Amino acid sequence: MQYFTKEIWLGWQGENWRTWDKLYEVNLKTYHEQLASLSTRMHPKYFEFFTQESLHDGELVSISIVNKPAFRSVILGRRWIEQSDPTAVEIQVTNGDSTRLFTLKYQGVRTVRFDFPSDSFLFRVEGRIGTWGYDELTAADDR
Repeated sequence: MQYFTKEIWLGWQGENWRTWDKLYEVNLKTYHEQLASLSTRMHPKYFEFFTQESLHDGELVSISIVNKPAFRSVILGRRWIEQSDPTAVEIQVTNGDSTRLFTLKYQGVRTVRFDFPSDSFLFRVEGRIGTWGYDELTAADDR
């Protein structure tokens, strides 16, 4: 994670939490600025979800990664073209008070980071993955 780091969360637990809180506020503002730059790259209702809903303290129900073939031939008019078929990820997660279940579907995924098991658990619940701490939606490139 680039903006909501483990170091910040762990820093909040110590005596110098105000220093980490200031860094969090700067990172939160910067994250929202970069998120706003993605508004033209997705449907407005999805953009609204990522700017209005909070999954913090939610529970991960499932995660599925589908690795489709790298290329396939498709007919476009009379020409054959090679078209990349992107990796897809589907995540089911509840909100913080477990009153809603969301299914998040991502296409064209280049990087997935799922830190489990971790050498520094932040939100671990014994025998479970634990609660959803933070999430970031960032662009892999300018497209």
